[in-house]
Amino acid sequence: MIMHTGHRGTAQRQRGATLLITMVILLMLALIGFTAIGTSRMNQQVVGNAQVRQEAQAAAQQAIEYVLSSAVFTSNPDFVFSNPIPIDVTGNGTADYTAVMSPKPVCIGVRKIKTFELDPALESDIPCYRSSAVSSSGIASAVAGSVESYCADSRWEVSSVVQDPASAAKVELRQGVGIRISSNDAETFCK
Repeated sequence: MIMHTGHRGTAQRQRGATLLITMVILLMLALIGFTAIGTSRMNQQVVGNAQVRQEAQAAAQQAIEYVLSSAVFTSNPDFVFSNPIPIDVTGNGTADYTAVMSPKPVCIGVRKIKTFELDPALESDIPCYRSSAVSSSGIASAVAGSVESYCADSRWEVSSVVQDPASAAKVELRQGVGIRISSNDAETFCK
């Protein structure tokens, strides 16, 4: 009987050890699960932030393209600077972002175009001639080459700043662009 009692104590100790090992394994599985959930949430937040950044960059680029395509850009850069531009990235008719052209567009260089550089066959070059009657015959190349046209090639630096309303993340996009402008605008804004 003494032998029988010793065998029963060993079995009870083994059951306790099994319970302890099972609890440790369950605790490790729970920790692994919580870590996976935390990592998943962090990855989702990183992807969300990257999406907001991409949208803000797209809004800034769209604002720059809008400004460059407007006639007001080269004739009144102060107006462009002082008026925020609402941008609808999602296409639902509601402005998702507001872009500000900051600092104001700056002309960083200008070169007046000589008449010999113009092509009378191009419709875009015709307004640049000093004479309304453009003719390839009868104009001496020496005289035509020394006359400045009504146009100038200008180089501008344009910056757009967009801030996400929800996260307050801020994106600034800076772009250089070359534009043909009138000589009058060149003298006014490109000094």
